[in-house]
Amino acid sequence: MSLDVSNICIDEITIESSKQRIIRAKKHLQKGTIVLRIPSSKTITSSVTTLQQLQSSCYPLTNKNYLPITDTALVLALISLPSTHPYIQILPESFDEELPVNWSHATLSDLLKGSEGILKSISSRSSALQHTHAHLALHNLLPFGAEDLRTFVWGHCVLTSRAFRLTSKAGGVSLECFVPVMDLCNSQRPRQCEYGIEEGENGEVDVVLRARREVGEGEEITYSYGALGGARTLVDYGFVVETVREPDGSCNEVVEIEMGGTWVGLRGKGGGGGYTYGGLKGMVEAVGGGGGEGGIWDLLEEEGGGEGGGEGEEEEEEEEEEDFDIYGEIEDDSGEEGVVEGAVEALGEVGRLLEEKIRAYGEGREGGGRELYCRTLQSIEKSILAFYRDAAGEVRKVAMRIKEGEDVKEILEGWEARKRGGGAGEVDEEMEDLVKKFVMINFA
Repeated sequence: MSLDVSNICIDEITIESSKQRIIRAKKHLQKGTIVLRIPSSKTITSSVTTLQQLQSSCYPLTNKNYLPITDTALVLALISLPSTHPYIQILPESFDEELPVNWSHATLSDLLKGSEGILKSISSRSSALQHTHAHLALHNLLPFGAEDLRTFVWGHCVLTSRAFRLTSKAGGVSLECFVPVMDLCNSQRPRQCEYGIEEGENGEVDVVLRARREVGEGEEITYSYGALGGARTLVDYGFVVETVREPDGSCNEVVEIEMGGTWVGLRGKGGGGGYTYGGLKGMVEAVGGGGGEGGIWDLLEEEGGGEGGGEGEEEEEEEEEEDFDIYGEIEDDSGEEGVVEGAVEALGEVGRLLEEKIRAYGEGREGGGRELYCRTLQSIEKSILAFYRDAAGEVRKVAMRIKEGEDVKEILEGWEARKRGGGAGEVDEEMEDLVKKFVMINFA
C-alpha cells in the first residue's frame, strides 16, 4: 500500500529567513477523518540485528552518561541510509543554529546565562552523545562513511525533533520510528489531530493521523508534541512558545534550579497550589536541612507537625557529570518556637537565593530565531522564580505572626473574611492557594 496523502498538501514557507515545509488541509475535514495514513513499511525503524549487536557490545543500559539503547539503535538506522535516500534528502543538513546541543560554550553563556537547569540538561546530553559515540567507535558499530561525531550528533538531533513513539489503541504493538511526511507537522495544544497505529490492508500496520476536531480547508495540520515546557522544547525541537495552559489551568513550564546542593523543579503557577506546593517544599527542605539533622522538617516530624515532616524520602545519588561542548497552631508546647524560628529562617533563605538567581540572568541578545526563543524562555523562568520568591515571603510572614502568638487558623480566616467583604486579598489567588496549602500542611 502507498502513502495516503489525498487530504493534505505541503507548502513551503519562509520564517526568519529559513525555509520550512508545513502541511495544510486540502479540503474541509470532519472530526474523526484520517488525515494521513503511512504504511509501517514506509517508516524508518531500528533493526533487531542492531539491537543485538549493541547488547553484545556490553552497552551500558542504565548509565545516564549514555543514550538509551533504543535511541542509539534508531540513530544508527538513520545514519546508515545513503545520502540519496528520499528521507535523507528532505532533512535539514545541520541543526547548528536550532538545537542548543550544537552551540558553543560562549553562545550558551551569552544566550542562556542564569538558566542553570537547561544548561545542566544540555551538558548532560552532550556528555551522553560523546560517551555513546566513543562506545560505538570502540566496538566498530558506526556505519561506514558516518563514523564522525558530527554525523552521530546530527542523527540524534533528527531523532529528538522528529521521531515518533507509537502504541496501538488495542495495545501490544509499539513502534519507535521516523514517519515521512507526518513529521512535517508542527505542534499545537490543545491537540488538533492525534496519531497512532492501526491495522491496514493485508494485515500491515499503518501509522495514522486522525482529526480530533473539524479542520478547515487550508488550515495547517498539527498534533501535540506533548505537555512540554519551554526548556524541553528548546533542547529537543529548537523553539519556545509563550506558556500554554492545560484545560485545568495548569502550566507545563518547569524551572530546574540548584539550591542547597539539591536540584529542585519549580512548576509555573496555574491550576492551584497542588501544582506548586512541591517546588516550595523542596526548596525549604533543601536549605532547611530536610535530609540532615536539625532542619525544619526534622523538627516538624519529631513534634508531630503534619505531612510536611514526612518520612524523609531517600534521594538518588547523582553521578557527577562533566561539562562537554559538542562544538494552625502547632500542638506541641515544647517545640513550637524552634519549629517556627526554623521556618522563618529557611523561608527567608529561599527568598534570598531566588532573588540572587533572578539577578544572575543575562541581558540576552537582540534578534529573532534562537535569540528570540532564549529571551522568551528566560522571561518565563524569571517570572516563575519571582512567584516562588514572593510565595516564600508570604509564608514567612504567616510564620512570623505565629511566632508572635497568633493562631494560624485565625490568620487564614481573616484572609477569607476580607475577601467575602469585598476587600482585596492578601495576595493573588494562585499564591494565596499555595500559601494556605503550605501553612495548613506544615503549621496547622
